[in-house]
Amino acid sequence: VMGNKMVEFLPQMVPMLVEVASTSDLSSDPPEEDDDDEADDDDSQGNLWINMETGFINSKKAAITALGNLAEAGGAAFAPYLNRVIPALIDAPGSGVNSWHSEVKCEAIEILPMIMEVVLRAQGITEDPAPGVQLAMNPDTMRLVLSIAAAYLEALEEPSKVVVSAACEAMAKMLDRVGISLLSVQLQPNSTAQAQQGTADVLVGKILLDRLYELLDGKATCQEAGAGEEGDEED
Repeated sequence: VMGNKMVEFLPQMVPMLVEVASTSDLSSDPPEEDDDDEADDDDSQGNLWINMETGFINSKKAAITALGNLAEAGGAAFAPYLNRVIPALIDAPGSGVNSWHSEVKCEAIEILPMIMEVVLRAQGITEDPAPGVQLAMNPDTMRLVLSIAAAYLEALEEPSKVVVSAACEAMAKMLDRVGISLLSVQLQPNSTAQAQQGTADVLVGKILLDRLYELLDGKATCQEAGAGEEGDEED
């Protein structure tokens, strides 16, 4: 709402939001149990539980949403914070796209195009490429774009239908913005999407087509019997 007026608050807001957005879904504190279960406490030491508290989920989702809004409002002024924001969304174990909660994962997927836009504009790329034209991206920009693409491709293998839907929409936005430049490059080594393909040399376009064929053929992970039923119940 405040647009560029938010830029002056980035140094205070971004670190706080990143801390919340990157908080792990796993907790060493077990959920509340009945008194009859107290005898088993010793056996549960060292275990981790998924934090299912509504307040935790909503806070993490809201922090991710706020980071996307700040990126959109701040534009190039948000670029210096990307090295802290990107791990919170993609790379870290507690990152948004690695969340156990579909609503958090979806939110991270949906704001990544805003993060990508910051990087493109920082390189001076302000217009979408014409059809069939390769977009000239420097190595750092291409590295980030591929990281986001890999996150989308992995999301297409999720059991949750809402996550797959969000990934499809976000990938469409990405292709509109960077064009065929994305389809004709290989994924970064050791990416999960690349490993799932079973080969070290796979183009983004090839993996994307394979995922889309699976969806159209009704054979995607989210279309298997019972897949994603709990996470998609309200949708």
